[in-house]
Amino acid sequence: QDAIFARFETESQALVKADWVFCISREEEWLLRTQGANAYYLPYYPPEAVFQRFLEVRAARHNRRENSRFLIHGNANNPPTCKGMIEQIEWLKKARETLVFEVDIVGYGTEKLKEYCDRADFVVHGSVSSEHLHEFLISAKAALIHQVPTSGALTRIPELLIAGIPVIANRNAARSTSDYTGVYQYDDWIELADFMSRSLENPEIPDRPLTQEKRLIDCLQTFMIS
Repeated sequence: QDAIFARFETESQALVKADWVFCISREEEWLLRTQGANAYYLPYYPPEAVFQRFLEVRAARHNRRENSRFLIHGNANNPPTCKGMIEQIEWLKKARETLVFEVDIVGYGTEKLKEYCDRADFVVHGSVSSEHLHEFLISAKAALIHQVPTSGALTRIPELLIAGIPVIANRNAARSTSDYTGVYQYDDWIELADFMSRSLENPEIPDRPLTQEKRLIDCLQTFMIS
């Protein structure tokens, strides 16, 4: 624990010396400001090519009659992501006692999660092609996201909302995006099961953070002029 705080102190003091610091999570902006850094929140928003790809998913979902399966999607080779997936699977097992559902688990390294999925309705697909992932996104009733405490913010959430996919996420995962339409936040497996049992509306496309992006552009132009 002492080493963790020492690393944070070293990093924060280095950032305090910067003219500007941009963070993709509100919480990190607040934390760095308490240390004296000139920090600003810059929400993630996908570049145009990625944006258009998720719009295609949204259009395809609009033409689909029924979405019934839930989707867990992430890179399980990332240790915090893997821990979150394992914990979510355990919570889903408890939810399964009162709710009938099927869930697809997709992404790099997710093959290692098979040992935790001892039910036929928990299907681990592992790494899949972009085309195959496209089909999972189209057919998902909602995306299930669960994160253990860690830094940063999940760029997947805005992308999923653009794709028209409701997001059911725990408080750790939903931070910085909990006020977005289409994000349903839970604190325990009971709330998780409750959201999974509901009929969830298609989320609105999040607004592009034009003001925050302009602030970054203005800062970069200042450097170029000087």
